[in-house]
Amino acid sequence: MKTVFWGNYKGGVGKTTSVFQIAGQFASAGKRVLLVDLDPQCSLSYICCSSNGNQILSDFKVEQTFNYLLEVYREFIKGNPQFKLELLTDTLVREIKPITRSLIMPLTDRCFKDNLFFIPSSISFENARINELVETMGRKQLNVCLIKLFIEDLEGHFDYVFFDCPPTTNILIQSVFLASDYYIVPTIIDEISAKGVPDYICEIEKTYGKYCMEQQVGGILMHKLFTKRAQFVGAFETLYKGRSGKGNNMSQIEQLDYN
Repeated sequence: MKTVFWGNYKGGVGKTTSVFQIAGQFASAGKRVLLVDLDPQCSLSYICCSSNGNQILSDFKVEQTFNYLLEVYREFIKGNPQFKLELLTDTLVREIKPITRSLIMPLTDRCFKDNLFFIPSSISFENARINELVETMGRKQLNVCLIKLFIEDLEGHFDYVFFDCPPTTNILIQSVFLASDYYIVPTIIDEISAKGVPDYICEIEKTYGKYCMEQQVGGILMHKLFTKRAQFVGAFETLYKGRSGKGNNMSQIEQLDYN
């Protein structure tokens, strides 16, 4: 299973629609893809619901959303005094996997060939929106391991997991930076948007250094859990005027499927 996060510090560049469209292409080609919406605005969740028989996102109960999963993993980490020791010694035991997998929803459009799935995030729950949950996560630095646990609980179930990240950095997004295999920066090729690409790459690189020096996490644990850094696939041009209608880095994205 390969994990890919999509992000840019510049908003309004077509990131979320690109995530959905590329995931749909992979699904149509026979790859099982899970979409995870980490943006507090929940735009990807709205797109998935609209493409799934016009489901209404606000109708979902909290126990059906990624908001719920965030709190479940956070409480698991918080409530385990030996969490770091168990990570270091490979003795960590948890019962979250069935909960995680029960929240996965299929997209039923035939063009996806039963290969595209999502876990909805919602803005409907007061004091339990993504940004509000992340704020409490920041009080315990070991929460940077959260996405690593989440990915492990999905192993063997998908070919790809795509994370749609917001144009900001917090401990949840840093957790994605550390745990993913690849990343893609969607952008519009204008001066303001293009400048955001190197800034975003630098922030990802700085994250590794930050947590190697963080005493609550520790350098040895960092090297054990995150053995390799996420590889930069490319800057994906979302608005391209060429005949193909594809971004300039489309060929690089397609290589994820075959390399």
